[in-house]
Amino acid sequence: IPHCSSSAYCLERGMRASLDWAHRPVTAALPAELGLIAAVGASVLLNGVAPSLAALRWVVCAAVALKLILERALRWPFHPAVVALVVAQLPPYGAFAAWPLLAIAAVLCLLFNQGFEGPPDFTGPFGVAYVDAQLQIAGSEPVLVRALYPVDPALLLKSRAGASYYSEQARSVTAAMMQIGSPPPLNFLPFLMDHLLLLRTSLIKGGSKAPIAVSRAPVLVWSHGLTSTREQYLGIVGELASRGLIVLCVEHTDGSAALARFPDGGSIPYSHAEEELEKISDGAYVRARRLQLELRASELVCALDAAHALSGEIGINLRPGPRDTGGAKDLCTTLWGKIDSERIIVGGHSMGGASAVTAALRARKAVSACMLFDPATDWCPDEPARVALVGEPAAEVKTTADAPGYASALPSLRSLAQTPTLAIYTDEWRKSGFGIPRHVRAHMEAGGFGAGSEFAYVQGTTHVGVSDVPTMLPGALSRSLKFLDGASAEQNILRLRARVISFLERIEFMATHAHCGPAKAKAIREGDEQLLIEHLVVPMVRPPPRASSPWSPASVPSGLRSLAESP
Repeated sequence: IPHCSSSAYCLERGMRASLDWAHRPVTAALPAELGLIAAVGASVLLNGVAPSLAALRWVVCAAVALKLILERALRWPFHPAVVALVVAQLPPYGAFAAWPLLAIAAVLCLLFNQGFEGPPDFTGPFGVAYVDAQLQIAGSEPVLVRALYPVDPALLLKSRAGASYYSEQARSVTAAMMQIGSPPPLNFLPFLMDHLLLLRTSLIKGGSKAPIAVSRAPVLVWSHGLTSTREQYLGIVGELASRGLIVLCVEHTDGSAALARFPDGGSIPYSHAEEELEKISDGAYVRARRLQLELRASELVCALDAAHALSGEIGINLRPGPRDTGGAKDLCTTLWGKIDSERIIVGGHSMGGASAVTAALRARKAVSACMLFDPATDWCPDEPARVALVGEPAAEVKTTADAPGYASALPSLRSLAQTPTLAIYTDEWRKSGFGIPRHVRAHMEAGGFGAGSEFAYVQGTTHVGVSDVPTMLPGALSRSLKFLDGASAEQNILRLRARVISFLERIEFMATHAHCGPAKAKAIREGDEQLLIEHLVVPMVRPPPRASSPWSPASVPSGLRSLAESP
């Protein structure tokens, strides 16, 4: 799938090229590793045949040592070659023992190659900075957030190497991912994910040295899915920040995150207790997830209130959380008065989608729009939230009943009937039926969501593919784990981006392109529309055509119109 053709608003290619080395060390590339393994093999061979060529051994040793230093010894698949280099020096049979080790190193480097760069580069006109903080509104639970916001792209060049993908307690996060997602005995080998610590991004550390580049911006409050973290949707939310939005990525402390990390160094690990309940009773398991959703929704409501406070709204007491270490001050100093309180969106993936729906209903002020990716319908914690998502008939028939005496932590204040909503389902969930996508679609057609709402299936995508996880693993490994199906990891992200950008453009939440001037803004929209058509990501439920809408029927080829209108 080609990148967006409207390159006028992208960062200069020279700037991107100068940062390519930052995504992964050159020494970790597969050709470099195989070449170095071959050099070690040549050294072992010559050590037995021509001992006089000892200088070659020292050159190889120096190259291996340099690799270990540059990569902080994180590329464990190469380590058997290091052991082989040492063992080969032991007489009399060291050289014979070295060859099996070199073979093992070659196989491991092929299987766990570093041939990935994480999510695709951002294509917006801005660089992106981040601030991690714990915020609190008086009388509510504190909330962990990572704020992404647009900055002058020249700051990215000054930083040279963008931030590490996992910038907080990185090794603990990768170890937690192994423990959660791997079967025994692999879950006891946390170092298998250490290669992710080499991954870097095009983010820079935010704060006073990285001022926001727009005067007033829409804000997206984002909720991650089960076993995920605040970083793992950078491919989508980072793209939106590069196009002028402020994004508050919440990291939930209910035990659903792989590892919820506090600024003071503490953490909350993933909770396995709910999974044990599933072995006893499906109903008990669902109710346990709903209890988690209560805390998640409360944290999202706090984040939404924080967005209103940062917009300059009077009467909201925003302060640092009890475990904050200065991030809240940086966030407030940087973003104060920069948020457009009339354009606040809440969104999320999977469990985060259900959390977003619940928070939209319970927030003190109505949100301007919702973006839901594979929302887990049955985990919405109360009847109003499930009805808002799938409609009353489906909520009564297709979802698990509330436990007797169940009471929500916060009341639902509204429905989504006046809220423009983008509901995206992946191919995997469309085929499985989990999350009841057909009922969400029927509810949207019946007017259950606000004007301008869209429902879309995205071709060739998987549930995990909404996140960045498949982009951080070798393609063969991602496919064996069923993280990919048809589309590549990059295609997954690009297709989802295209759908989201089209929705936000149409409801006029991407107005920041106006800073480019009318001609360039027009080129941006035309490029986005072309990308959308190339990806075959068309809305399954289209709003009434408007003169300014790029999705009037005449603008879509007849073949795509028939695809969009098919079941």
